[in-house]
Amino acid sequence: MSVLAALVFFFMAVISEINADSDALKEAKSYIYSSDLQKPDGNFRKVISVSKVDRSDGLSMAMDVLPTSCPVSSKLSQEKVYSDACPVSNEYEKIECQLKLDENKNGQLKCHLIKSSKTTKYQEEFNKQFEQIMHIERCLKETIKSIRRFTDPNSKFTLMSSFIGENKMSDVDLFSDCLLRMKQKCINKSSEKFLTFVALAEVKIEAAKTLRNQQIQSFSIDPLNKILEEKIESVKKVKVKLDRARTEYDTALEKLKAANEKNLYQLYNIMEEKKKAFETQAHIMAQWMDSMPDVEKMIAKSTVLQNENHSLHAITIDTMSVLAAFIFFFMAVVMPEINADSSALEEAKEYIYAFDSQGGRGNFRKVLSVKDVDRSDGLSLTLEALPTTCPVSSDMSMDKVYSDECPTTTEEYDQIECRLKLDASKAGHIECTYYAS
Repeated sequence: MSVLAALVFFFMAVISEINADSDALKEAKSYIYSSDLQKPDGNFRKVISVSKVDRSDGLSMAMDVLPTSCPVSSKLSQEKVYSDACPVSNEYEKIECQLKLDENKNGQLKCHLIKSSKTTKYQEEFNKQFEQIMHIERCLKETIKSIRRFTDPNSKFTLMSSFIGENKMSDVDLFSDCLLRMKQKCINKSSEKFLTFVALAEVKIEAAKTLRNQQIQSFSIDPLNKILEEKIESVKKVKVKLDRARTEYDTALEKLKAANEKNLYQLYNIMEEKKKAFETQAHIMAQWMDSMPDVEKMIAKSTVLQNENHSLHAITIDTMSVLAAFIFFFMAVVMPEINADSSALEEAKEYIYAFDSQGGRGNFRKVLSVKDVDRSDGLSLTLEALPTTCPVSSDMSMDKVYSDECPTTTEEYDQIECRLKLDASKAGHIECTYYAS
């Protein structure tokens, strides 16, 4: 009898624990259902099991929960949420929650989401492919710049002379082929497939939203589409940038293919002019170097003078001729060029400020630097500028535009290159190329 009594006692203890867990499960289900109703934008959750039940101070427990595919609605009862009409979603492997209720049933709920391995895999795949799309856009932009540099020659790209031989048109074809290969390197098949996949995902997402609105409770969204739904706006922005880059690429390539003998001779002549100008400067430098005393002899003489305790004045006399020659070279060759560029920069700033003010729309632009300054017939130059964050206004002076109050931005364009031509009366003509960021 004692064994039987012990067995009965043990069984009753187990039964009471089962009943306690069963009651706790009901309370957990009721609490989660009520909590979900207060968040109408989400989906209902199902409590699967409870553990670590403690009623020593109110009620505390751990619970395993899963999301369902049923949008929260007051029309959906708790019984229906826990029926087959409301299946669980595979977005998360599980949701671990800790619930603490006091005697008045007021509680605190903390949950930890554990994503399913399938969802994590999709997330990683998405991030990898998304980075590829960003790479395509960056790669195309670099290619476009290369084309523009060839079709719009300036002094910085003298290395392009290697493309000019006897048969100039064949060199253009060669360069075109090179750029086409660059484009093929930018865009591979897997990236193209991803863009198509994103477009299909947009359709799926819209369909899912429609089905939700029609209260079709059993519809479940694929985890990958859920990720895309969250990031679809950023994908759309990248697609717009990529389309723009592709259009710019095609336009620039057509311009290159349409290059004629005149364009190429112009490039060749510019390079010849730069070469002659460089040779002239090199000749002036050589003459100046020839006029200098022999440095080794000067040092040796200085050493002898010092050893013989001559005064410092005797050394200074010999070095003055070198210093005078250097000052002459600096004043005759270097200074005029620096002053010319500085003056041209101010004129460019004034012109752009006046041009922007007259337009009355958009934001002011800041001139950052000038080059290729030519005053043989009025003033012509190439300038680099950037847009600012300051809207065009008659209340804003030029000094204010070039102060810290008016910062530049590369959000829309990362470079603006303009060619400015002014006549003697300061009347001008300007053409600008905008490089998208």
